[in-house]
This record gives sequence, structure tokens and C-alpha cells, in this order.
Amino acid sequence: MRTKILQHLSLVLAALLFNACCHDDDPVKPASTRTVLVYIAGDNNLSDYINYNLEQMIEGAREGGLNQCDFLIYTDRATTIPALYQLKADETGRIDTVRIRDYAEHNSATPEVLRQVVEEAFTAFPSDHYGLVLWSHATAWLPNAGRDLTRSFGTDGDETIEIDELADALAAYHFDYILFDACYMGAVEVAYELRERAAQIIASPTEVMGSGFPYTTITPMLCETNFDGTSVAQAFYDFYDAQSGYARSATVSVVDTKSLEQLAAACREVLAGKSEAEIFAVDPDALQPLEFLKSSGRHYLFDLGDYIQALATDEQYTNFRAALNQAIPYRATTPYAFFAAPYEAIKIERFSGLSVYLPGEGLATLNEWYKRLAWYQAVYL
Repeated sequence: MRTKILQHLSLVLAALLFNACCHDDDPVKPASTRTVLVYIAGDNNLSDYINYNLEQMIEGAREGGLNQCDFLIYTDRATTIPALYQLKADETGRIDTVRIRDYAEHNSATPEVLRQVVEEAFTAFPSDHYGLVLWSHATAWLPNAGRDLTRSFGTDGDETIEIDELADALAAYHFDYILFDACYMGAVEVAYELRERAAQIIASPTEVMGSGFPYTTITPMLCETNFDGTSVAQAFYDFYDAQSGYARSATVSVVDTKSLEQLAAACREVLAGKSEAEIFAVDPDALQPLEFLKSSGRHYLFDLGDYIQALATDEQYTNFRAALNQAIPYRATTPYAFFAAPYEAIKIERFSGLSVYLPGEGLATLNEWYKRLAWYQAVYL
């Protein structure tokens, strides 16, 4: 109780501080059409990419405008203290970053810090429309306890945020969109866990190149009141499809979360009646892999459509595809997806837009952890 009271007081004081610092000089500021928060958990080996993406955001805002949007950027870097910035025009109309809040050193890859930053930002800059960009390392739903290379979202030292913790940390808001500028978050388990947190989810089922999303192009899109996730995803795909060699690597999908229950029902029709032996009998070598997370080469995440087709009747698969097309209004992939470790590419021959975990023998820890997820409970039980 004492902790909750202190947390509440800190949010009130932070809101007063933000208002004093940011709004007294702008008494006739137009009403915000949207508040966007880019949450950069970059106290890791991605820290060098932060300035590159910040420069892109500034350039994109200067070229395309902010549409009366409050565009906030939280950064936690390897070498400086965490801070909150706003993209804002000066007296000449030139847009740049304005530092509006410093934080004491903390760990951005914890649900407590994420919740604090989100609540402070949106309390200080309220709007009827919210957008969230989550920028960091990530590995879908896979738990930090599963293996050294696995974590859900964010990396700061040894800390990560598990997917159920992520959903809980964001429970106070419903976003028009959540965009993951992070690897592997285009997983059906992730989307289903966050189905009540956002109307649309934009994510990649494979690795995202270090340069991330093309913010010069998408920053104005993120500010639009009538947000169109397909345009953002298309811009991401087009940017990487125009590259050459291993840099030509992108998979991306847009999830319409209101259609996920229908997708879960179609998958449940296939999976709920299957025994563990039948599930374990699915040959992973016959499925489209979508990750490399283990040095031995054993894959965990596969194409959802491939997995369902391996177990479904023709009628069940037809029903599944119809539900999938409703839930995934846009998906795109380059011919190959590149993976930094073990520095090779996988040919993408079949792509439904989402990955899924394949339970199997020898994966007892992950199999048990998987059972706590909302997706497992919705489609297997």
C-alpha cells in the first residue's frame, strides 16, 4: 500500500513538472490529435543505433509534419542516464528534440519502469488517441529462464520483460497501435497476449535489421489520427526489399486484434482434440522455420499456417485461412530472412504473417512455460 501511494504521488508530481516545463510557454497550444511514445530500451548492444533512429525521426517530422501530435521519445542508453524527449518546433518552426525529463539510473527492461514511463508520459500529454513503439531486443514470448538467447521484450543487463508482464504493464491504456521495432515479436502468442492492449499490432516474425524501421518515412504516419498500420508495414517492407545482399531481409505483418478470437477459434478446432503425442509427432523439418535462437540450430518458432496445415483436415484448414486473412490484413516478406547468429539466411517459402511455437520432446521447460500463455489456454484446452 505504501509503495502504491508513493508511486501515485510520483506520477502526480511528474505530471505537474511536465506541465510546468512544457506548457506554460504554449498557452494557446492546439489540442493534441495523438500522443505517440517511442520507448527505447537501448542499454545494450543496440545503443549505437539510437542516434541514427532519432535523426530519422527528426528528419521525418521536418519533412512530413507532426499533425498536431505530441511525439515523445524515451531513451535508456548504455552510456547516459535515461531521459524523455519531445519532438517539438521552435519559434522558427524548425522541429528538433527537446529534453523534458531526466530519470535516475534505472532498468528499462522491467515492467515497473515501463509502466512508470508510459503513465507519466500519457498523464502529461493526454489525448484521445495513443500510439506506442517498443524498441529493443526481443524474442517473441520465449521466457528469459528458457535459455541464454531467449527473452520476451527488452534487454538491460540481465533483465527482460516477459510477455505476460508486458501486457500487465500496459493495462491502463488501449492503444490504436503497438509497433515492435524488435526481433521476433510477430508471433501469434504475443499478439493474443496483447489483444486487449491495442487495435493493431505491427511486428516482424523474424529478425529486424539493426537500422530498424525507416523512421524518416513512417514518423508522420505514426502521428496520423486515422492510423493505417498497413502503410507503416508497407514502408518497412519496401525499404528493405530495395536493399541488396543480406540487407534485403524483412518479414512484417499487421494484426487486427479484434479478429484474433476468430483466429483462435479456428486454431482450437484443429488443436484442442490433439494428444501430446500427435503434437510432438509434427516434423519440424517439414515446417517453415522463422528464427535461429539456439547455437545447435534447433528451431523454436515456425510459420503458423504451416503448423496448422500439418494437423488440420482440408475443411479445418480452409476455415483457418479465412480467419487468418481477417486477422492479418497485411503481410509481406522478402525471399530470404537474414539472421545475425549464426550469420546466415533462411529461404522464406511459406509465410502466413505470424510465427508459432512447436511444442516437442526435450523442451520440457519451455513446454510448461508455454501453458501459462493465454494463447495456449485458448487453443489447446
